[in-house]
Amino acid sequence: MTPQRDVILLIDDDPDARSLLREQVFDPDLYEVVEAADGPDGLLKLRQHHPDLIMLDLQLAGLSGRDMLIGLKSQGFRGPLIVMSDKGSEKGIIEAFRMGATDYLNRPLREAEVLAMVERGLADTHLRRQHESLTARVGNAEVQLEAREHELDRLYQIGHAITALRDQRELFNLILHAAVQLSGADYALLLLRDDTSGKLVLRTGHNMPMSLADRVGEPAQDALADLVMTSREILTMTGDSLRRFQIPKDVSAVAYLPLVVQTTSIGVLAMGSRSSESTFNEHRVRLLRLLSDYAAVGVINVRLFDMVKQRARTLESVNRDWQTRFAERERQIQAVNSSLTVIEAELLRLAHGKEGHVPPRVGERLLELNKQARQMLALIARTSRPPQKTDS
Repeated sequence: MTPQRDVILLIDDDPDARSLLREQVFDPDLYEVVEAADGPDGLLKLRQHHPDLIMLDLQLAGLSGRDMLIGLKSQGFRGPLIVMSDKGSEKGIIEAFRMGATDYLNRPLREAEVLAMVERGLADTHLRRQHESLTARVGNAEVQLEAREHELDRLYQIGHAITALRDQRELFNLILHAAVQLSGADYALLLLRDDTSGKLVLRTGHNMPMSLADRVGEPAQDALADLVMTSREILTMTGDSLRRFQIPKDVSAVAYLPLVVQTTSIGVLAMGSRSSESTFNEHRVRLLRLLSDYAAVGVINVRLFDMVKQRARTLESVNRDWQTRFAERERQIQAVNSSLTVIEAELLRLAHGKEGHVPPRVGERLLELNKQARQMLALIARTSRPPQKTDS
């Protein structure tokens, strides 16, 4: 990389002196020399070029050296300022120092002395530049670190919300909005594998292209999504290479992330950007990888929760059916019990001959039948009682 050249403003009304310094002393690869022939021109060049160092002739025609020092100070110049004068001008040099000069040279000028003084004066400028650059870099790093912390905190909140959701629609919406927010993408799609057919199905999308809006709920015709499902690897693609696939023509970059549980792909989170091919940079892809992990867990949680709810509904239906059957059985038992009670009483009455003389053998038979009726009643009573809890 070419080093930055230092800008030197040379204010001198002697063109030969300016030419000598420019051509014989200052290396054009290291210094950019801006010339001014008088005071007003010097102040104009100061505003135009923002020099790193100024060399000022104290014996300028027109504006005096003192006036120029006042003018330079009023323009806000605070860099190194070397004044040049003839020998015997010590009083003027002292006054120049009081008004902001940082060094001086006596004529005739010597090349080595000029360079040494310029380099000494610019050393502070270089240190100031380095300090400003370092301060800017530190400030930029702090801003980036704060942004990263904010992103990670946001991602943690998103992950916590995703894994806590039990409603499928809310889960899908949160995943898609988070994908767009974290990546800066223009749209996001969620494709999930159908357990019956094994095919990827477009389940929902956020800001999805019109060409895909009518395909929600249908098997996805997306070769990139199929590739990501098989490889379980993140895929990003930009530029003309997208034209080989069924990607909308206005999309300049895409990112596909597999939703993986253990070693099984259950779906794909796909995003597209219309504005910039650099949307899915390395940092954003890392965030999206974490998001896809959260999304996979969230999808499985919702499925398990739905299975539990379905199981609970099935058990509730079975319980209601059992209660209905039990109630019907109880009603039938009560009816049989009532009939047997009547039969028992009638047999007992007949056995004791209250309606007339009953032959002994008939009476014995009636009593035996009565006994059997009582046993049946006792059996019914035992079987109709709910089972008793036993201590284990």
